[in-house]
Parts: sequence; C-alpha cells; structure tokens
Amino acid sequence: MLFDFGNEFPTLIDFGNLAIAEVINSKRIDVFQQAVSQLDKFLQKRIVRRLRFIIERDIKCVALTKFIVPNGLDLFARFVEEHNPKENLRNSINDMMILATAINENHDL
Repeated sequence: MLFDFGNEFPTLIDFGNLAIAEVINSKRIDVFQQAVSQLDKFLQKRIVRRLRFIIERDIKCVALTKFIVPNGLDLFARFVEEHNPKENLRNSINDMMILATAINENHDL
C-alpha cells in the first residue's frame, strides 16, 4: 500500500498488512517465525513474543481495506490542520488507520 502525500510529507509504503492480519487471525506463529527468520535473533525473539501476546489473548486483526484507508487519510488531513504529526510520520498514519478501522467496523477504540 502506497501513501503519497505530495510534497507535504514523505511517501510511506506499507508491506504485508493482509499477510499479518491472516497470520494473527489464523494463529500461524510458525509462518511468522519463518518470515522473520533472517532478522537478528534478539529481534526475532522480541517480535515473536509480541505476536504470541496478541494471539494468546485472542485478539483479531482487521486488515486495511479500500474503505478504511480513505477515511484514515481524511482523519489524518483533518488532524494535521491543527496538530503536528509525530516525529515518525508512520506512527501518526497508523493511529489514524486504527481510528478509521474502529469507526468502519463500529468498534470501540
């Protein structure tokens, strides 16, 4: 997924949101472990531990869709009219996508 903000903010590329949602929802830790097997061992253990935390609590993941993303980008545009985004822009975009997902799915945030 490509987030292009023109010249206002750097372009962001999101890889694998559908795959990560599938791994979480199907509880396929083995697939995730294979995907991260080339990373530093410490980092592998850390992120697999985080995935286990999510899976053990039966948390479900909703992947971004063509309905959620425009709403998230609209929320982001409205947000930056009055506030500065976080230093790491991806964190602000992620926050808006989470909010848009909650709105779209009619869930509490």
